Amino acid sequence: MAPSTEMAALHVENVGGIESTDVSLAPGVSVLTGRNATNRTSLLQGLMAALGSEAPSLKSDTATGSVELALDGETYTRTLTRESGTVTFDGSPYLDEDVTVADLFAFLLESNEARQAVADDADLRELLMRPVDTDSIQRDIASLRSERREIVQRLDDLSTLEADLPDLQARRDELDAEIDSVESELEAARQALEQATETATTDGELTDRLEALQERTSELDEVRFELEAERDSLDAVRAECADLDRSLSTFPEAPDEELAEVASELADCRERKQRLDSEITELQQTIQFNERMLDGGDLSVAQTSTADRTEADGVVCWTCGSAVDPADVERTVEQLRTLQSERREERATVQERIDALLDRQAELEESKRQREELRQRHDDLLAERAERARRVETLEQRRADLQSAVEDARDAVGSRESPDQSDTLDRHRAVNRAEFELEQLRADRSAVVEEIDDLQRELDQRADLLARREDIDAEIESLRGRIERLERTAVAEFNDHMSQVLDILDYTRLARIWIERQPESADSTGTALSESRFVLHIVRRTDDGTTYEDVIDHLSESEREVTGLVFALAGYLVHEVYETVPFMLLDSLEAIDSERISKLVGYVRPYTDFLVVALLPEDARALPDSYHRIRNV
Repeated sequence: MAPSTEMAALHVENVGGIESTDVSLAPGVSVLTGRNATNRTSLLQGLMAALGSEAPSLKSDTATGSVELALDGETYTRTLTRESGTVTFDGSPYLDEDVTVADLFAFLLESNEARQAVADDADLRELLMRPVDTDSIQRDIASLRSERREIVQRLDDLSTLEADLPDLQARRDELDAEIDSVESELEAARQALEQATETATTDGELTDRLEALQERTSELDEVRFELEAERDSLDAVRAECADLDRSLSTFPEAPDEELAEVASELADCRERKQRLDSEITELQQTIQFNERMLDGGDLSVAQTSTADRTEADGVVCWTCGSAVDPADVERTVEQLRTLQSERREERATVQERIDALLDRQAELEESKRQREELRQRHDDLLAERAERARRVETLEQRRADLQSAVEDARDAVGSRESPDQSDTLDRHRAVNRAEFELEQLRADRSAVVEEIDDLQRELDQRADLLARREDIDAEIESLRGRIERLERTAVAEFNDHMSQVLDILDYTRLARIWIERQPESADSTGTALSESRFVLHIVRRTDDGTTYEDVIDHLSESEREVTGLVFALAGYLVHEVYETVPFMLLDSLEAIDSERISKLVGYVRPYTDFLVVALLPEDARALPDSYHRIRNV
């Protein structure tokens, strides 16, 4: 995104506590300076709305509001409408896609969830990883695991087939020996026939009849051979059909219904997770808002006049203007924190269910594919069985016809047959039998050789399957590594920036504040058994230079403020929010002294086109005069 060099113009109506205002924002740093309750936060909310956020509030005494942002020759508009107690947003904001990352890491108001994460002991990993579409990564991983299981099964099948190879080769060698033996027998039979033919008594009519008998006998032997082979094939097909019938009877039914249920539940879970994300964000904003009420801070909403109220009247309710006992507000805040914790636990449970559903979806799709393959093979075998049965029936009829023809030919030979001619006929039969046997052996050998060749071709695929399995393992590791690398980058950048900011702000009591990434565990197929955790560590330094590890509860308010800001900033840099969002917003920095605020602003400034900071006048004076000032909202 090219850096902006022109002023941005913002118009806000009925947002927060603003009725109507127009301001210009300069590239670089714009400082909103003023006392509390001067609508500085409301202006930032208006800018957030124009950029695409739905966190801003509508002015309490109106039903509609609007914002307009003119930037680099383009105008972005947004309308807010209250209906049945709910504010809806419409229009064409700057960000036309998901604004989660901007809400978390660019709009750093006091109620910002990432900024408050440290003080609230929130799930740091969940916050930093929320903008990442891990569901799609998990779906890719599930698909790859399914393919890997299929390859492993295929490799197991090949191992079984490979065990059959020696037997097939031995059978081929046996057939070679038998073929050699039968070829020798056939040669001897042909020589004997030739000798018998030379010595046989000549009788033309009888010779013709003998030749007809020989021809019919040869045809009958050939049909018998073909019929036997066809019956063997039919028996093999029937056996395979029976095996498939048994497999299909025990195989789960096509899981279309469960797949639809899983898809529906996945959609519900994802929607539920999104609702929980929204509820957690809203609860965080409500908690922070009520805390500001207790502190008497900038509420950024319209309030009824309290000139006639005393301090003893309590906190003024922003909705109705009546006095509220601070203890009641504190109890409400505590209840809201409890509810927020419950929602976070619920969100973690929902995410676990999403992961389980994705795995089940992959299993069901694989089961469906396997059943469809079995069903298709079964249908093919049924068709083949019917065809072979028809051919057996045809051959049986042909055999019966030839048997009748042979009998007729034998009757025709009758008493005219001489001993020499009878011997010749026997030798003809011997030659025919040897020829048929040789043909059958050669056919058997051809089938065995073809089976060996097919098996060898399948075994030749093993290298490709092994290579693909390695590729899948690498892809799974890469996909899982994408999240891991982002986590490591987030942790490294957080720790790096925390170290830099601590050096810049010179918090001598804080030796180090850092996050430790505790890795997830996984099984051999890459299935995550537990997610990684981000654990916050705080190292203190005493006056004599001794360091020791402390807990977040012992940090001062300013130290917590710096920690929260830098955590949010780490997410801003890790997710490169500056590539899509030209604004960064900072508010509620009162816990940090003015000199340190100036240093912090200088640290953030290079990363964004527009840095808009809301400050009290005394804090704003510590910033360079070159920064653009906005004093009236």
